[in-house]
Amino acid sequence: MPKVSVIIPAYNSEGTVGRSVESALAQNFPDFEVVVVNDGSTDDTPRVLEEYRGRIKVVTQPNQGLAGARNSGTREAAGDYFAFLDADDTWAADKLAKTVDALVSNPDALLAFSNATCVDETGAFMRSFMRKEFARVPSMDDMMAGRFQILPSSAVVRRDAFERVGGFREEFRGVGFEDVFFWILVREHGPFVYVPEQLVTYRVEPLARRLEKYRPSFFVFKRLMRKHYGEAGERLIRVRRQARVSAWGYSGLLAMNRGDMREARHAFRRAFEENPARLKNLMRLLRTFLPTPIARALTGRTRNEAPSP
Repeated sequence: MPKVSVIIPAYNSEGTVGRSVESALAQNFPDFEVVVVNDGSTDDTPRVLEEYRGRIKVVTQPNQGLAGARNSGTREAAGDYFAFLDADDTWAADKLAKTVDALVSNPDALLAFSNATCVDETGAFMRSFMRKEFARVPSMDDMMAGRFQILPSSAVVRRDAFERVGGFREEFRGVGFEDVFFWILVREHGPFVYVPEQLVTYRVEPLARRLEKYRPSFFVFKRLMRKHYGEAGERLIRVRRQARVSAWGYSGLLAMNRGDMREARHAFRRAFEENPARLKNLMRLLRTFLPTPIARALTGRTRNEAPSP
């Protein structure tokens, strides 16, 4: 039986899943399997996966979202550890060796995660994934205060810890926040270990697209946090909501600087909808109805680094 099961959820990933699978198969770790879940793809993802027949295990199912796809993969997996890899990310050749070794060397730790390199859709370098203040092992208080960043493709979790918390919550049918809630549940049961190396290449979608895709999941996240943690969960909800509002505002300012008032209006409207108490975004929204040169002049300069949603 393999020691590690690599779980790759794939939905309409024909252009990227091959690179992800190749990076998993290229690991210098000696004992692992690769399980790819074709989550109801309607493109050529099945054809791409067919090229790896005999080298990977493929699970095919109707679309259930990332949470459901990962859970389905683990049910078909034989390993003592689960390593997650999204179908548009890739690993360094020593990713499994270093993260699994971190868990073996720290028997009390339930999950190991590493840093990552962020690239845009063309593959161009953007930045390191981990912000300096988050580049450490998070305490439970850190988790509940939003002082942590864990990328699914960087994480390896012990099988028994995964099963203890019931896996990913399948109420998350779309993208986003299913991982955040899962990390918190696991952290309740024991510590994590951090590997401070960029062992993952993380493909980052444009900010506005990401925010829109994550929007339905944020409502699920709020409901589950309140149900599971009550008043204690409100702190993290506020932090995550403020991060999203700031990110929408940043996206709107970038669009306004480009002179794209339609996109700016959409972004500021979303920011205002998510936090009507922040009047700054209402003023920004109203500004988009001014003549473009005046609106841009009133905008001023926009910082280079986008806030995390």
